[in-house]
Amino acid sequence: MGEESDSSSEHHPAKCEVTGKGVIDDCHITIEFGYGSELDMNTYTISPVCEDVGKALLKFIQIISPKSTFNIESYKKDMIDDIFGEKT
Repeated sequence: MGEESDSSSEHHPAKCEVTGKGVIDDCHITIEFGYGSELDMNTYTISPVCEDVGKALLKFIQIISPKSTFNIESYKKDMIDDIFGEKT
C-alpha cells in the first residue's frame, strides 16, 4: 500500500498556491494588466490552484458583473477537442 500512495504523490505532487490543498485537476490563473493601468504591465500568475479556487474566482467575477449584460460562460473555451482530438 505504501507504494500506491508514493506513486500517487509522484503523479500529483502539487499543492494549491492559495489553499495548500493537494491538486488533482488543477487550474491556473493569469491576470494581465495593460499599459496605462494602475498596475501598468504587471501580470499575476498563480499556479497551480485547486479547482475550488478557480470556480470561486469565476463565480466572483459573475457576481460583480452587471447581470443583464455579462455571462462568464461566454468567455469559456472547451479545450478537449484541441488536446485530445474531435470525437468521431
